[in-house]
Amino acid sequence: MRKLYILILLLVIGAASEAQPNYWNAQPTGGGNVFPFSTLPITGKKVQWVITAAGTSGGFNLPAPVPAGNNITSIWFWTNSAGNATYSNLTIRMANVPTTQFLSTGAFYTGPMTTVRSQNTSLAPAAAATWVNIPLTTTFSYNPAMNLIIEVYQCGYTGTGFSIRQQAFGASPNFRRQWSDGSSICGVTSSTTGDLNVAGIGISVIPAVPCPTPAAQPTGLILTAVSQIQIDGSFTAAVPPASG
Repeated sequence: MRKLYILILLLVIGAASEAQPNYWNAQPTGGGNVFPFSTLPITGKKVQWVITAAGTSGGFNLPAPVPAGNNITSIWFWTNSAGNATYSNLTIRMANVPTTQFLSTGAFYTGPMTTVRSQNTSLAPAAAATWVNIPLTTTFSYNPAMNLIIEVYQCGYTGTGFSIRQQAFGASPNFRRQWSDGSSICGVTSSTTGDLNVAGIGISVIPAVPCPTPAAQPTGLILTAVSQIQIDGSFTAAVPPASG
């Protein structure tokens, strides 16, 4: 009986340890916001955030700065409410950008980005002040020495959306958040405003596996020409012997 109790306790501890990201930028205590998971259930909403380089204010510094050499496998958001919704074409894109790259007021970042998830997705955080996990369908090669732009948009949802908590980082004009207007489909059109607020965002990572070094190839090969001989003629298929 004691062994069974210990096993159950270990399973509970293991499950709890998996219910949070490996690294995150903040766990705000306030600043609830409905963008992009709890607004415009018909047309959808888009938000972009800037996560600064690890070791700087606003970077993935908790519980320690994220090290180099990792791929992001999932993204997490720090909730401000419970919810249970299915999002149409929930799309997440990411880009490593220079540390001088931030967002301009009223404009989305339009440089190259990698789509790491794009499909209908159900999310159901149970309460406020919890992490909700969104696994990526494509891992992202993350460089923590650079800024990271994260874009999330949905094209409508059913059910009850959830809000997320955020806090301000940095100072104008280096804006950290840009969002879409109130009517464009999937939030394709930017609003005319932006600000310094960044959601509580976390990441799960795995070590990036380098490409294996090719095996040494033989050198000094000598190729010799071989002549081809054509044989003309006809052939008769062999007749199998009669069975007795």
